[in-house]
Amino acid sequence: MDELVRAQEEIRKGNFVSAETLLNNILYRPDEITSHLLFDLTSTYQELFRATDRYEDLIRISRQCVERSRYLPEMDTQIHSAHALIVVAGAEITLGRKDEAGRNIDAAQRVLERFPAERFNANSRARVNSMRVRLKALQKALSEDILLPRSKGDAPGSDSKAGDEEWRAFASQKNLSGKDVKTWLAKLRRSAGPPATLMIVVEWALSISRVGNIGTSSETLAAFVEELASITVAHPLPLQSQRKLFQVLHDWDKDQGPWLQRMISANRKSGLAERLQRLRRALETKVQQAVNSIENRLGLLESSDVGTILDGGGDKDYEADLLRLDAELGELRKFVPSPFSADLNLLQNRLISVIAAVDHEIFRRNAVYAQLLEAIIRASSGPALADLKMAIKQQLPATMRERRELQEAIRQADDRLLIAELEALEVSEVQERAVLRVKLDGVRGVDLANLLFREYGIDLPTARRLVIDRNHGNIDLEHLLDRVLEIHRRQRGR
Repeated sequence: MDELVRAQEEIRKGNFVSAETLLNNILYRPDEITSHLLFDLTSTYQELFRATDRYEDLIRISRQCVERSRYLPEMDTQIHSAHALIVVAGAEITLGRKDEAGRNIDAAQRVLERFPAERFNANSRARVNSMRVRLKALQKALSEDILLPRSKGDAPGSDSKAGDEEWRAFASQKNLSGKDVKTWLAKLRRSAGPPATLMIVVEWALSISRVGNIGTSSETLAAFVEELASITVAHPLPLQSQRKLFQVLHDWDKDQGPWLQRMISANRKSGLAERLQRLRRALETKVQQAVNSIENRLGLLESSDVGTILDGGGDKDYEADLLRLDAELGELRKFVPSPFSADLNLLQNRLISVIAAVDHEIFRRNAVYAQLLEAIIRASSGPALADLKMAIKQQLPATMRERRELQEAIRQADDRLLIAELEALEVSEVQERAVLRVKLDGVRGVDLANLLFREYGIDLPTARRLVIDRNHGNIDLEHLLDRVLEIHRRQRGR
């Protein structure tokens, strides 16, 4: 939607009030909203409120976005609920509310577990995978007691917003020289760091036609490009930074091609053409490094069995890496130059094969889990329940065995079978008492002692004492029955 794109552009320019107005127009309009638009709307609100440090408003708006999903299909509503829980949990961790964040993370985890990846098409799958990656990052932040950065992309101690404003003020000046550009960029690199500096100037370049006053002479533009190339060569860059830098070069080459050619022709000695070429080669090198990294990590996953990927091995979280690879490949395919397309297609096909195997195993585990859960609920005896508990240990991974739903079903089955056993024992004892009364009622003396000894296994001294007490009237028939049944019960319990 045009309004969402414009809102994202306004956030990038720092026009936060205008961006919020556009987002609110989308959220509160009466017409229907699609699932994908609502997902992107929530994410854009997150970007806006993180940039403005308004985390309470982020929590409020995230819940309102969930309300807009109530008219979507049930699965979409559940996924949006999980997305909102993840966004809210991130805000609460930033605010230091770890207990609330933990509860929301657990709730989001339970929701996502109900929706295996194979149930989604490619576009939805990318969104759900990004949620799973974010959820694991939040779990790690919570377990390591890490407060998340309070502004997107800011490193601790840096002031990217101030640096952006200072750079824009400098770059708007007229009659800039190449030396001025180098001096200011060096200052910005010292204060904000090289990666943040690159993002500041690239965002600025995307928002300014022909790079503003810096693009009025070959000398200043060459100095600017040289600094971009130096940062690109010397430092690791996020894929988002690489993508935006490629976009800058694309705009210069295609949309503003005549201007760029005039700059190159105006002063060949400035070295602008060579520096542009160096920047392009540096970016292509970064892409190649990203492709090589993905290939190496993918090879490790391909050599691992599916169980290890899902359950982890040692301190390695293979499933999280699988999700990251999926996200990184999707990001790379948006902007890489054509020479890399074939390699990326091959990597994508290999990744799809690994994901398919993982999805199949998830589907199989979920089916086994559902069967065992149903069998636990219907267990008809203690031995049958014991066999099912053993099957759970043998057939399910630890994370599935610890699910609250399964543990509660086992507890209820234990209680139900215990009550049934006690009730059956009570009925059995009533029947046994009736039979014993008939046998003992007309028997006295030695015959009674023999009956107690031979049929009920009561030792002779005890049998004699019972007979004597009975003969002397110390116990009546009912008390005799009580004593015999008590002795018999102790014997069965040994």
